[in-house]
Amino acid sequence: MSQHRGQPTAGSRTLGVDLDALSIADKAALRLLVRADAATASQLARLIYRRERTAQDRLLTLWRSGALERSTDPRSGPGTAAYAYRTSQSTRAHLGIREPRASSLYLRHTLDIVEAVCALAVPDDADSSRPVHAWLTERMSADLPGPGIRPDSVLAVQAGERSAVLCLEMDEGTQHAPVIRARLAAYGRWLPARAGWHLLFVVQSEQRARWLRRLGSWHGPASLEGRSWVVRLDELRFAGLDALAVPIVGAEPPPSDFKFDFKPRDVKAYLDRFVIRQDEAKKVLSVALCDHYHHVQLALKGKDQPNYAKQNVILLGPTGVGKTYLIRRMADLIDVPFVKADATKFSETGYVGGDVEDLVRDLLRRANGDVTRAQ
Repeated sequence: MSQHRGQPTAGSRTLGVDLDALSIADKAALRLLVRADAATASQLARLIYRRERTAQDRLLTLWRSGALERSTDPRSGPGTAAYAYRTSQSTRAHLGIREPRASSLYLRHTLDIVEAVCALAVPDDADSSRPVHAWLTERMSADLPGPGIRPDSVLAVQAGERSAVLCLEMDEGTQHAPVIRARLAAYGRWLPARAGWHLLFVVQSEQRARWLRRLGSWHGPASLEGRSWVVRLDELRFAGLDALAVPIVGAEPPPSDFKFDFKPRDVKAYLDRFVIRQDEAKKVLSVALCDHYHHVQLALKGKDQPNYAKQNVILLGPTGVGKTYLIRRMADLIDVPFVKADATKFSETGYVGGDVEDLVRDLLRRANGDVTRAQ
């Protein structure tokens, strides 16, 4: 069916397969990749091929024929061979698609969106129908909502006699309070006029979910009460539509377990117990630490600080003067894990030396496996 024509670059590869002669499943996979931008073999197995081995074989064949491009799944750990697949430029040209693809910088975000859809689309048992009856990707739903609203996906779901339309927002924890507040306000103006429509934020951690709930309880419009929800992605993977989604607006904000009541003089007095002299360094570090955590406390309360600028600190000095020891003692004071890394031993690709994920694993190990504490 295919003719492999060497290994030219992805952008210049010619099609070695007749797209019109593909099976229904392969055509469905291409259609999904065009609309969603990217997906893994595991995701396409759940949505189309049913079996992961079948999905891997078919996607490998399509990649070899030039119909697909692939890159390493940014969510996978080192040593794994997980790939994310996208339609090639040749395929898009053959299909007459002129819209530019999403930047590869958003690949992790794209795959997380598809993962959330997969979790919602899987039925409770093999005999049940799929709960998701319609899925509009970001591009397909761009003109559907009102101004200022562009959900990552819109899903029509049904479970038994219950049905709803979900505006899915995949939150990666990178957007600050003003952006989230503006988004909630936009949904608050638009969503109440549509019966059965709900806003669902999918987040990566319990800490982010708690922050979002606090922000919604203080600044969320009352019109979103009972219409806006947040759920963790790992919970969604495990339970699908039965996952526990908690309200963003209209519920008591969860208490914050973050406490920091030190003052710069307290931090310096603590460091004086362990390090002799180095007074200037201890003063700068004490002020920077307190300033940073004061900002964190205000952010957890949803308060803006438009003029805040994070204080980065560089400690310079010969070996043995106490640079690392100062930071280690500060970490002990505030009870956070500390990991030391030599930047010269790391490479961007990880092929030579270590990579950043090695550093993250060490940090998680120091936190005794507590992801929230490591974050």
